[in-house]
Amino acid sequence: MICGVDRATGANAATATEQMNEIHIEDSVDENDMEGVEPKSKKRKEKTSAVDIIDDVVSAITRNMEHDSSVTSQPPPPPPPISRADRIYAAIAAIADLNETEVIQAIDMLSDDDKKADVFMALSMSIRRTWLRLHLRD
Repeated sequence: MICGVDRATGANAATATEQMNEIHIEDSVDENDMEGVEPKSKKRKEKTSAVDIIDDVVSAITRNMEHDSSVTSQPPPPPPPISRADRIYAAIAAIADLNETEVIQAIDMLSDDDKKADVFMALSMSIRRTWLRLHLRD
C-alpha cells in the first residue's frame, strides 16, 4: 500500500511503514517538547493515537477510584451516646403487661435511685417485671 499527498502523480508518496515511522517520530518529538508540562495543561494533538486515548481514560478512572476509595475508607462517625435515662426507658417499655401508671412510676423510681436502676438493668428480662411490681408496691 502506498500513502502520499499527490495520488495522481505519485509525488511525495510513501509506503505504510514509512508513514507509520513518520507518525511515531512526530509523536516522540511532541512528547519530548512537552516534557515537564502537566498533562492537563498541554493542548491535545490533532492526531491522537488510540493508545493515548486509552491511557487518558485509564488515568481518569484510576483518579476517580482513588478519590472514591479515600472517601469511603474513612470509618463512619460513632453514633451519639445513649443516655442512661433512654436506656432505662427502653428497658421499661420492653416489659409486657405494664400499664401506663406502672411505666411512669417505674421511670420515676429508677431515675431517682441509681442503685435500684443499676440492679434493674442487671436483671434478666424475665425477672424485671416482677422486680418492678414488688418495688412499686413499697
